[in-house]
Amino acid sequence: MPVHFWKLERLTHSLIKTNFRMKFVPLFVLISFFLATEAFKVQRLVPGIVAFALLQGNVLKSNALEDIASVPLYTKKSNDLQAYSDIARGFKLLRPFGFNEFDGAGTGYAIKFASLFDVDENVVIGSVPATAGKTSILDYGDIAVLGDKLASKRGGKLINSNVHKTDEIVFYTFEFENPLDASLPRTGPKNNRPTKGIEIYQLCVSKGRLWSIQATSNDKLFPLHEQTFRNTVASFVPHL
Repeated sequence: MPVHFWKLERLTHSLIKTNFRMKFVPLFVLISFFLATEAFKVQRLVPGIVAFALLQGNVLKSNALEDIASVPLYTKKSNDLQAYSDIARGFKLLRPFGFNEFDGAGTGYAIKFASLFDVDENVVIGSVPATAGKTSILDYGDIAVLGDKLASKRGGKLINSNVHKTDEIVFYTFEFENPLDASLPRTGPKNNRPTKGIEIYQLCVSKGRLWSIQATSNDKLFPLHEQTFRNTVASFVPHL
């Protein structure tokens, strides 16, 4: 039994005995005074309880960071990758060799690398201001919940997701199967054309901005170029 209710019970019994000698003090007045006093005590405790809860939340977040696996930045150069640095925006990666480069100023993305041979194969870097108060991708919510939301917006399916830490920056990485845009031109036999898109999508927060890298392909080409795209995504970091 909570202490204030125990006190109330004892006071009530005492008042019932003494009320006969105190005809001028109604019983309910004394009980009301007691309840108000106990409520005031509880009210004084609430800020401390809330502060403790917030502190515990920060400790949990700190512990969560410690539990996230650290993965070294991918830096190995090969014939299918070439180094790329954007000094003005402050990021670097290993881009697919031979892809055309498009500056996305005013178009919703920062840089796009597009295949010369297939419309489905692209690598796109995006950067927008982070939501106020959010300094890590962890602040945007649970990776599974966020993955489901992103898949729903694409009309696709979440295949895989993982969280890791590189250079003390936390990354969420997702893999989706998405419907293809049937209006885009595609070559090859009609009975052997791709039927779905494959997307690797990675998010992080750094320098007050929400960064994304998106590597797309299709179910016919992805098995051939999967490692190139995965290495490109793993080589991205929002600093020089």
